[in-house]
Amino acid sequence: MSKPPPPPKRRAPGTVKRLAEGLGITRRAVATALAAGMPADLEAARKWRENRLHGDDSAQALRRERIALVREQKTKCKIDNEIRIREMIPSGEVKEGILRVVGTLKNSLYKLTNDVPPRLSGLDESDIQEILRVEIDRMLTALSDASHKLF
Repeated sequence: MSKPPPPPKRRAPGTVKRLAEGLGITRRAVATALAAGMPADLEAARKWRENRLHGDDSAQALRRERIALVREQKTKCKIDNEIRIREMIPSGEVKEGILRVVGTLKNSLYKLTNDVPPRLSGLDESDIQEILRVEIDRMLTALSDASHKLF
């Protein structure tokens, strides 16, 4: 069987009235604060109320840290979800993809300058345009494939 709660502490006569006047609050507010743990000494009661109303520095600092931690966890979770569903791409993957596309373009341009000139010798303008068009299409296809792998 559980024990009955202890009887309320007896205070000196006039304590509630003296605290109410000293703190500038009602007797009912004093009684509620006393029940919540406010000391019966006027100076100690002032400090207790100040800490309760504004929080002491350590309690406020802890509260701010907890809020910052929750925000940080929320942001991390949001970013993880965006990466998972591919709304966001990690910077390493973006760099890798861009390097792949640039490398493909570079290789295609070198191939164009090496392979095409011997084929153009002695051709008329329309034949040269056709060969260049085919080579440019080949380069664009290679670029498209490389950029497609990025995403």
